[in-house]
This record gives sequence, structure tokens and C-alpha cells, in this order.
Amino acid sequence: MPAQRMAPRIRAAAELLLPVGPLDAVCYACTAASVVIGDDAVAQVINEVLDDVPVVTPSGAAIHAFQKLGIRKVSVLTPYRIETSQPMADYFTRQGLEIQKFLCLGIDDDGEIARVSRESIIAATVATDTPETEAFFISCTALPAIDAIAEIEQITGKPVVTSNQAAAWSMMRLADMQTGQNNFGRLFGINET
Repeated sequence: MPAQRMAPRIRAAAELLLPVGPLDAVCYACTAASVVIGDDAVAQVINEVLDDVPVVTPSGAAIHAFQKLGIRKVSVLTPYRIETSQPMADYFTRQGLEIQKFLCLGIDDDGEIARVSRESIIAATVATDTPETEAFFISCTALPAIDAIAEIEQITGKPVVTSNQAAAWSMMRLADMQTGQNNFGRLFGINET
């Protein structure tokens, strides 16, 4: 699996940050790899290089976001093929979330994932809605989903959490930056730690 091949490269990537001054946090920005490698394992490798710097993964940030939003029942959209998506479903279930509907777009090329249209993201996410769905998770840091959040929330009346949005929200909180209200969804209205 490609996500597993990333694990040995984490340390080298963290070493590139050494000349940078003090850091409030570091983000490992691959959702699929973070669920395969494990949030704790990612943090451990990065902290071997950058001692005691908080490490954010999109998957861990999403779990934290759902906890802060009081959400347990989610519908999930991934751009990946099922082989890449299944570990994410398993991860969310282990973290106590109940998956209501799970939709994979079947794409295995990051370049193609980055070209998925806003309209397609909205339509696919709305298609995962069920009466039991309390919120949506849109996976993948390569998927340009941030501009779709407000419209999906308006259509469904339910919160949306995406990989990039959750990671940015978590990083801002660790840096003591206020998130405030904006077009990045209900999540960014939460400021308490």
C-alpha cells in the first residue's frame, strides 16, 4: 500500500524543519497514511527529531473536531479506491464513531484527486446523507474540499469536517490563534481548547 511506503520518510521530512525556529505544532498532512501508520507512530517519529512539538494528523484532528462538535454518527466521502478507504473506516470505528454511509470515488492518482470539482464534491457528500447522519467527513488533503464546506452545511444543515480544515483548526488552536466564524464551516466557530 502506498501509504505504508511513506513511514520511512517521515523522519527525513521532519529533519528538514530543524533550521526553523521554535514550532507550536507540526502537521503530517496525509490522511490515508496517518490512519495506516497510526497517529501515535507518526508523532513518535517526528518527536525523535523535533522533541516535544505537538504533532497533528488530519485523521486525529478530525476525531478531535467531532468530539468538540459532539458528533458520533458520520457519513464519509473519500476520493480513494476502497483498498485505501477501508483502513479509514476501521480507524473511525475504533475511535468510537458510527459510520452511517461511506462513499469512495475510486481515484488512485493525487493529481486527479486535486482536480475533482467543487460541484462533484458537494454532490457526492450530499449523496452520503442519511437521516441518522449527524455530520460529514471529507477525506484527503489533496482533495479541494474547503470551498465546498459552507454550501454542504447550508444544503444539509449538518456540520462538515474535511482533512485540511480539521488539521488547520487543530494547528491554529495549538498556536493559540483564534479561528472565529468564516466560510470554513461550523468547526471554525469553536474556539475553546
